[in-house]
Amino acid sequence: MHYIISLFLVFSSSFLAFNSEQGDPMFTAEQLTKYKALIEQFSEEDIAAVDAALIYKQNCSSCHGRKGGLGLAGATNLKTSALSLEERVATVYFGKNKMQSYKEALKKDELVAVSIYLETLRK
Repeated sequence: MHYIISLFLVFSSSFLAFNSEQGDPMFTAEQLTKYKALIEQFSEEDIAAVDAALIYKQNCSSCHGRKGGLGLAGATNLKTSALSLEERVATVYFGKNKMQSYKEALKKDELVAVSIYLETLRK
């Protein structure tokens, strides 16, 4: 029994590390290719026409904070996030951990624009 519990603990910690932000991404290469294609649907003008800062303020700042570093309820520190644009789009689309999915709440151009906006929080 002790052996089974030990294996479970090793597997659990490995699984958590494997799915951490700094480890292997949560999304497959196929999924990321899909989101890259979504991003490419929009021109710079399309993205500039979206008020991504306002969308962030209304939907994200309560957990991530105005500058991205709040971390309320386990929210990722966006100032130090190493996710690619495709991974950010997928995360906003599907949600992650306690973060809700925004696939129904945001239009696709808004979803891409806010994901691009997150890069400004790293600076």
